[in-house]
Amino acid sequence: MRPDYEAKTEINAGHIIQFVIPKEYKVDIRIACLMELIANSLDAKPTVIEINFNYEKGILEVMDAGNGMSRESFRKEYHNITPSKTFGSGIGFAGQGAKLALNFCSKVVTETFSQSYKGYSEWRLEGEDAPYRIYDNRTLSLDHFGTKVTLYLDDKSITFYTLDLIEQTLKEHYSPLLDKELLRTYMGKLPILIEGKGASPVFSYRPIYEKGLKFFINSKQIIQQSL
Repeated sequence: MRPDYEAKTEINAGHIIQFVIPKEYKVDIRIACLMELIANSLDAKPTVIEINFNYEKGILEVMDAGNGMSRESFRKEYHNITPSKTFGSGIGFAGQGAKLALNFCSKVVTETFSQSYKGYSEWRLEGEDAPYRIYDNRTLSLDHFGTKVTLYLDDKSITFYTLDLIEQTLKEHYSPLLDKELLRTYMGKLPILIEGKGASPVFSYRPIYEKGLKFFINSKQIIQQSL
């Protein structure tokens, strides 16, 4: 099938993806990848985030029921090596999880579905190049608003990931969002600085995850109880 758009991700993409970006993390890049994929899903204000791992097929998926991406964002931001978010504008950097995944995957497939756009891309690392192909107006399996990232893992990474490791990573880095009480009490609204008057800044609040948020790993909902 002929792609609607194809390009390579900047000059020296291989060096940046393999040696520069991984240095930003103090954990294994496969853990960092999962953290970033979840972070990007959270930025999309989802009601559900699903993580699926299939050992036999060597596939790891992170899918959300969030806002999805626009055509412009998908083409020019998601596949851009340079981080496209400013400090404080979100949790993760656009496409960072996929960039990390290029180090240990034969390919990364991303599907996105929003009110204005639907499409998917295939992205891989080939030496110093990171070519990608985008197919507009269709997705492979995503049938609702949101984004789905599918990692086609190399042999070492298939054995690295386990369901226990995925759940441990989720609980370690996103524990408050797994607790219904904490989610309702502390994560229901996000403070936004309106203006500063002297030493006393003025904050307003906007709802975040106002429709609730659920996490699933291979169809099992992950919940933690308040201490």
